[in-house]
Amino acid sequence: MENPYSIQNISIQSGDDRVEVSPFFTYIETLERNNQKNDGNVKSHNHSNLFQVTIIEDGDVSFDNEGKEQRIDYPCVILIPEGKYHSITYHKPTHGFMMLMSLESVNESLKQLPAEFTFSNETSIVSEEIAPYDFEDILALCRSLHHKMIQKDRGSLVIKKNYSVLTLLVILNSLRNAQKPNFKEKYAESSYLYKYKKMIREEVDAAGKVADYAKKIGITPTHLNRVCQQLVNKSALEIMHDNITLEAKKHLMHTTFSVTEIANILNFKDPSHFSKFFKKNTGKSPKFFKESIQ
Repeated sequence: MENPYSIQNISIQSGDDRVEVSPFFTYIETLERNNQKNDGNVKSHNHSNLFQVTIIEDGDVSFDNEGKEQRIDYPCVILIPEGKYHSITYHKPTHGFMMLMSLESVNESLKQLPAEFTFSNETSIVSEEIAPYDFEDILALCRSLHHKMIQKDRGSLVIKKNYSVLTLLVILNSLRNAQKPNFKEKYAESSYLYKYKKMIREEVDAAGKVADYAKKIGITPTHLNRVCQQLVNKSALEIMHDNITLEAKKHLMHTTFSVTEIANILNFKDPSHFSKFFKKNTGKSPKFFKESIQ
């Protein structure tokens, strides 16, 4: 089976049409890495026999589509069919992913959608058409694929291909849903949940209040709770507690911080309060949890 890390396959990324592309070909890298290795400016190029998906979570970039340049609003997804010339300029640190996949993988994604769904063969920049909850799934899939990629495990070529197929399928299905009559109403509601989850991930604070987050979003706490219940069947407070618990587990599993230090990092008023919170949400004390994974 072909090694996707060979010099031949790497040369394809610059548009070398002399190389035959494996149906299993999948490549992904972070936009931070893409920015760094290209000194902030990816020159105009195209890809033969490959489809590119660029996912921009945040940052500031300009995208040139065959001579037409525009500033990109985030979050967004850029779909670039084979043979289309494009370039990108990074104006500041940008987060997201750049994924290349074989045309066979693209066709596999399209087969999963209704026959009436039409897919343009032109470069597409999509932002508002991607529902926030779908964008979260897209990022999660990209992170998993990137983790598999850096492991350089030849035995997981099929798994990597399946990740790329599923990622594109989520994007295309989101575009299909955007064509439905009630999309704008659902998009507005889901955008509140997306903003809320993004805020509590970026600033994990055990002393944080749902009312304060709701105010930053521009809605009432009651409205935020209703959205959370409708979309994920949990209250806003439960979602916040799940996030704090997850962050606590990460510290206990991957750092040498003491329970007291973790309590301070997560802004609990004291270690005892943190221990009670953690046991209530996991059934184990922080100390027992840490010992059980060592």
